[in-house]
Amino acid sequence: MKLWALPVLWACAEAILESNASDPRLFFVQAMWRHGDRSPQSTFPADPIKAEMWPYGLGRLSPRGMEQGMRLGARLRERYVETGFLSSEYEPSELYVMSSSFDRTISAAYSVLVGLYSQNSSRVIPHSGPGDAIRWPTNYVPIPVRTMEDARDHDKC
Repeated sequence: MKLWALPVLWACAEAILESNASDPRLFFVQAMWRHGDRSPQSTFPADPIKAEMWPYGLGRLSPRGMEQGMRLGARLRERYVETGFLSSEYEPSELYVMSSSFDRTISAAYSVLVGLYSQNSSRVIPHSGPGDAIRWPTNYVPIPVRTMEDARDHDKC
């Protein structure tokens, strides 16, 4: 993982403490980060690596970028779950995730959430009936990632 991702996160994290100076208590955190490694958004005519050579397409989060997100999620887990600020399993009232509407940023958000909550989840997604062929990933609980329509999103990347 590139080290720049963590300083950006911590530089943009906003923590609000209660004003009791003798026993300060964290009650709100806002964290922002940039997506991880991705393929280029375009190529040039003489580029020896053509657009079709990128396995996930142009402008997409790479497997390395997904791994970077998972590692970042694990760091967030250490900082906020293992210290007791967030519950050990996803609680909708504790976490709100928003992303721009680009595939790479949505994929990055899901990668961070996998690192944050998937390792130790004891929740089981039930099968709907006998013979159900659903193969749900072990310890994965889907967490919503909200997006904003392009017309309202002023942060084009």
